[in-house]
Amino acid sequence: MEWPPLTGLLLPKEGVSTYIASSVAKTAGCRLLAASFEWTKALEKGKQSPEFDGYFPEYFSQERAAACRAVSPPGAVTVLACEIAQVSQRF
Repeated sequence: MEWPPLTGLLLPKEGVSTYIASSVAKTAGCRLLAASFEWTKALEKGKQSPEFDGYFPEYFSQERAAACRAVSPPGAVTVLACEIAQVSQRF
């Protein structure tokens, strides 16, 4: 999703959140493939599409925690809602 300076196709390294998420994935031996959508489309795809494991950035809320697996603690500026809670974590 386009959310400068956190994410954006025209930003250096596609934004600070994309850079951090990519670096974490690389450290774990994985590769992050990020796509950019407008907000409602990103939420829909991140929560429902089997082609996507989730969406970021996101802020923590109890409602989101019930629906998604958050990989950053509450209070963090950037929270990655990585996937639907019923799906096993893939990275």
